Amino acid sequence: MAEFIYIVRPVRPTFPGDGAEDEFKIIDEHVEFLRQKLASGELILVGRTRDENPIGICVYEAADIDAANVFAQQDPAVAKGVFQAEIRPYHVFLMRGRD
Repeated sequence: MAEFIYIVRPVRPTFPGDGAEDEFKIIDEHVEFLRQKLASGELILVGRTRDENPIGICVYEAADIDAANVFAQQDPAVAKGVFQAEIRPYHVFLMRGRD
């Protein structure tokens, strides 16, 4: 398996400050999607910046770039237009608790 980094940004730069109720429900779906990917062993880590213009990152494993793109397309926040995604090959070099 190869590693990839998945960077998500809100489609609208004013989000989440002006987020609508339906968008926040989609974010809940996004979080559940990530929890499922963590439970399946695909997801290595996930987080987001804590500033006015947040971005999120996921580092995950996939067979190849095509499978990595499927991961993004399955994310409800991307599929439903709340986030835009950028996927790039990645390699975790050092990580606490991992050789």
